[in-house]
Amino acid sequence: MSPQQNPKQSFGLDQPLVAGTLLAACPFLSDAPFYRRLLLLAEHGPLGSVAFVLNEYSGHRLGALLPGFAGWDAPVWTGGPVEKDTLHIVQVQSPGLADSIELLPGIWWNAHPAQAMKLASEGLLDQNKWYFFLGYAGWSARQLEQEYEEHYWISGPYHPDFMPKEGSIAPWSQFLCNLGE
Repeated sequence: MSPQQNPKQSFGLDQPLVAGTLLAACPFLSDAPFYRRLLLLAEHGPLGSVAFVLNEYSGHRLGALLPGFAGWDAPVWTGGPVEKDTLHIVQVQSPGLADSIELLPGIWWNAHPAQAMKLASEGLLDQNKWYFFLGYAGWSARQLEQEYEEHYWISGPYHPDFMPKEGSIAPWSQFLCNLGE
């Protein structure tokens, strides 16, 4: 089956492209940065799109990368191939930090770690509800829509079970298995 054949038809799923949508690379997409990847769409609009890969560990620990997070042993995930020297935070703890963008009720995106560092130093953050990404996946205007229409991506609704889990790349296959339910 080529990417032009529509695998979504067999699942009966066609989620609109909006912030908070999950995107799974089509099983037949062998493009290296997105092979077997599951992404959380953070921004989608006329100027382009931003998403974070949910199943690629960067090999870094937060406390080792940023001294302001000393004592935090949280994993840092590879958010995508664009600007891999930038840190992005997705939190599932309300309220969101100042200047955060609410993706869904209770899910926030922020690219300014200073406030999070301050809260972490005061012991006010739950490490299990914060996800850290180096870089992001990005598309120019209409690029993601075009790839979606050509069936390179399968979309579905957000669910917390698909957030990054250390030692697992299963969210991609788990997401695809759940589509038929």
